[in-house]
Amino acid sequence: INAEYGGLCGGGMSAKREAPADATPAPEPKRSASDPADPEPAEPEAWGPAIKGVAGAQWWYYEDSSCMIQGPFYPGQMREWTHARFFPASQMVAPSFMGEVPQEFVRIDELWQSPDEYFVCLDRVADKPPDEPEHVQEPRELTHDELTAALKAKLGRQMHDGPVSRGKWN
Repeated sequence: INAEYGGLCGGGMSAKREAPADATPAPEPKRSASDPADPEPAEPEAWGPAIKGVAGAQWWYYEDSSCMIQGPFYPGQMREWTHARFFPASQMVAPSFMGEVPQEFVRIDELWQSPDEYFVCLDRVADKPPDEPEHVQEPRELTHDELTAALKAKLGRQMHDGPVSRGKWN
């Protein structure tokens, strides 16, 4: 994971694209005499995520510095990596809601307003991989001699502890 990566692959739908260096601003529209000279300032646009409902994403993918898609990863894994600064806020990521491999990637900072919200998922979504069960050692197969000895020992106990040796059938 490369912390220097800033999402330069072009596979996304990021709304915050930089203007080319040679771009010129669009000319002001002409006003008619009935338009006020000083229009009221526009209301600031309310912030909204580039993709809605990302808290319900089961998996996450990201584009690495070689423009390769990496994933799927659990939301908690992505959150830990982002908080550890393996990913910048400009990292291109994509949610997967039902196991699909996403085609459209967006910057992390276009999905959430603050780092505390990054990759926080709903309660019904698995945040991290399940714990691996402790490795249980498989019993080894006995050799012919070991099996014969074990059976003789068991038969010897049965004969010694059986009903005949206790006098029930005497």
